Amino acid sequence: RTSVDAAILGVRRNSSQDNESFAFALLTSVLIGLGSVFVGGYFRQRHSAVYRRPAAESGGTQPLSAPGSGFLGWAVAGYCLSIDDAVEHAGLDHAMLLEFAQFALRVMLLVGVPALAILAPLHAQASGIASDELSKISLSNASNESWVVWVHAFFVWYVVLVVLAMVFHTQQARFRPRCKRWLENLSGPRSITIMVEGIPRED
Repeated sequence: RTSVDAAILGVRRNSSQDNESFAFALLTSVLIGLGSVFVGGYFRQRHSAVYRRPAAESGGTQPLSAPGSGFLGWAVAGYCLSIDDAVEHAGLDHAMLLEFAQFALRVMLLVGVPALAILAPLHAQASGIASDELSKISLSNASNESWVVWVHAFFVWYVVLVVLAMVFHTQQARFRPRCKRWLENLSGPRSITIMVEGIPRED
């Protein structure tokens, strides 16, 4: 039955070559990340005037502390930067992008960690029909009649409820208050200007 379903959906099972592809993709991602950090740190130290803006030009009432001159000084300064500081010095759009990235990290922690800690071991001790190492921790290692499939039904609802609760909480507690505060602090004439379109011409 599994092979018939796979043929209908056009999905094939993992093979030993997929293990090599996964390892190569993981290694490539790690090397790109480390390379980006190294290149960015090198150019930051070599051309510091390009990557450093004076505190007086950053905008905001309270100047930010200058990042350290070390190779990873920017990382430490960025980690210590709060979202409210980003709103004040970089603008609301940049700060909301940082907030969205933090939201995605929280979702991955609440969804990814239980999936690896609970589902992966259950898949590994399931029916044992997988022929490669990569598939042994996936659902393809369980047969259609396995009780592990029912765990996925509950886990799907766990994901749905967790994501909905986090979206609602983040919107109400993090996004909307900052947007409202930003709008209230706008100075004129920007705060009292609206764009009107579609005005008919007078005959």
